[in-house]
Amino acid sequence: MKSKFVLTLSVLTTALILTTTVGASAPPALTEADRQQVAQVNNIFRMAVRRVLPAVVLIEVVKTGDDGPDAEGAGLGSGCIIDPAGYIVTNHHVVADVDKVQVVLNDGRFYVAQEIYLDEDTDLAVVKIDPAGESLPYAEFGNSDDAMVGDFVMAMGAPFGSSLKQTVTLGIVSFKGRQNNILGRWGLEDFIQTDAEINRGNSGGPLVNLYGEIVGINSNIFSLTGLSAGYGFSIPSNMVQDVAGQLIEQGEVRRGWLGISMQGLSEMRDYVRQVRTFHPDAQNERITEMEEILARYDDSAQGVVVREVLEGGPAERDGLKSEDLILSVDGRPVKEGKDLQQIIAYKRPDQTATCRVIRKEKEMEIVVQLGSRKIAKAKQEENDRQLREERAARIARDRERMEEERQQGLSDRITGSDEKPKLGLVVQDLTPQTIDEHSLDESMVVDGGVLIAEVMPGSLAGRFGLKAGEVIVAAEGVNVASKEELVRIVRAVDLTKDGLMLRVRNLEGIYTTKIRTESE
Repeated sequence: MKSKFVLTLSVLTTALILTTTVGASAPPALTEADRQQVAQVNNIFRMAVRRVLPAVVLIEVVKTGDDGPDAEGAGLGSGCIIDPAGYIVTNHHVVADVDKVQVVLNDGRFYVAQEIYLDEDTDLAVVKIDPAGESLPYAEFGNSDDAMVGDFVMAMGAPFGSSLKQTVTLGIVSFKGRQNNILGRWGLEDFIQTDAEINRGNSGGPLVNLYGEIVGINSNIFSLTGLSAGYGFSIPSNMVQDVAGQLIEQGEVRRGWLGISMQGLSEMRDYVRQVRTFHPDAQNERITEMEEILARYDDSAQGVVVREVLEGGPAERDGLKSEDLILSVDGRPVKEGKDLQQIIAYKRPDQTATCRVIRKEKEMEIVVQLGSRKIAKAKQEENDRQLREERAARIARDRERMEEERQQGLSDRITGSDEKPKLGLVVQDLTPQTIDEHSLDESMVVDGGVLIAEVMPGSLAGRFGLKAGEVIVAAEGVNVASKEELVRIVRAVDLTKDGLMLRVRNLEGIYTTKIRTESE
């Protein structure tokens, strides 16, 4: 019985194959012209790869502890040789705070880095190896200003380390001038966004145009999983060349500093429009101030508003004032804060910046002799460190008081809030009083939001990394201006099914986190 069944199945299968073959039409034949067109397209990509890929290297880093090399401290990244003398460009976050950097070339040659130069503000670094007279491949820079949205680009590097060395992925330039605040308060961000696949280990590798030129150095990705979600960010090559050149020549990057906090008129309009769309009746000192500034200009006006002149800085010394509208610097128009930031950052300390401004409807020119960004940053970081220590001491005192009250049966007076059952947070509105009580830096309240006054031990919020002293700027994509607005959004979210997306600001910048709990 079994043999008859097998025989029948075999006959049916043969018949089906014959029927399909007889009834099908063959695909159109490729002509020689077709093949030549395909070959021409392929050759464009092959040429670009041949020009750059031999110069792309794997970077292995080791952090040595008291007991020898720390396996958990080892890391991987990518880099690209930009000079046959042995200079390699990569990311600051790949080689910073490590004890040993090893470089593996495409052909298997292995080197230990002799020198490392770092620039945290752009997430760039230069690694120097000694080729000992051997020839090294190297890649050339292109002009990142010429790269346009829609251009083909290729990301090269070693995603996931040595197992995937010399990987090339293809995509397009998706956006230029992206700022995602990943580099913190002092970061200089002007990223090229691309959908070319960039994953862990690609950091420091080149983004390449179809001419086989470096137009960017891959820096970071936006992803909730840690893997590529089609949003990669590269540092533009013009910025890379400036930074790498200074690091190689003088071992550091010297940048000018103006000494203001600022906001572009267009950025201000977008912020006020969004707030009024969702909160038409909101009463907020910051919003009111913005609306008063915007009322002075028509909707087509462009420029950067001086929000604050920092005490003792170059701007204060040379006459810039709060609420001045800066139209241009050295004849170059500035439309957004990043435009002004980039112009000043490319200038050196003690150079001058000629600012064309409008003050009380009068246009004037103010020349500012710039200070040192490095010195200003060091002072600010010291102030931030003191604030963190003061905050930590205050939180410790508050916890001791809370424990005493809990033992006395009075904990509901402090923690009996609507937020605790959901997230384990105690939040407060941002008011002059709360800002003063928590010694919040100006940078913490620039976007408004709601202050995290306390994170309950063992809470869901604590497990996802939220910390007391941070400010919740937005929830589920909506800017929050009060505790009541945050509570309303949290109540409407199913933490098990959908999770809660929060945008949070701390002293290092803004980050996004999604809080989700497992179903019981």
